[in-house]
Amino acid sequence: MTPTPTEALLDDLVVDHALSAGQVKRRYGIRLTPVRIRTLGLTSIERVMVTVHGAPASVLAVQFVALNPRWARQESWVLGHLAGVAEARTLTNNPRALWRSEAGRLDSARPDATYLMERGMSAVEFDTGSYDDNTVRRKLRDFGRNYAHVIYAVSGERRLTYVKRRLWTEWPSPDDRARFTLIRVPWWA
Repeated sequence: MTPTPTEALLDDLVVDHALSAGQVKRRYGIRLTPVRIRTLGLTSIERVMVTVHGAPASVLAVQFVALNPRWARQESWVLGHLAGVAEARTLTNNPRALWRSEAGRLDSARPDATYLMERGMSAVEFDTGSYDDNTVRRKLRDFGRNYAHVIYAVSGERRLTYVKRRLWTEWPSPDDRARFTLIRVPWWA
């Protein structure tokens, strides 16, 4: 039986932890009103934040929702990371049953999420554009060595071009590059 949009939202929040109002409207066709948020038992979180690092025009007021109220105590970047990783899951059609999000941790040596594929474990990294060159190269190199596949998601078009250049430097072979998926994830829209 196909879940209702509300059921799908609640199921996704178990895995994704927090979603932006834009994601909720786009994915489930649900407009978040105070009454609907209360009725669903969700926590509403409002933040003014940078959605694309280094782009002044990307400072936006963003509403998030979460099942667990503890997410309301998190910093803006954590919520943005959760929503960015959730958007990567949706855009790459990965089922929530095989996905584990750990976005928002301060351990940059580990990916923001992992998921199980037939070929083995895969890594997911979300980058708003704040990582320096050495960090991007290290993530591409280490995740490429340690995981069967890597999804590297970014919030801005310029960052996508930059990461693509870094990928070609770290992994010059087309066969190696085929194990990477680079995508732009406008999670706030």
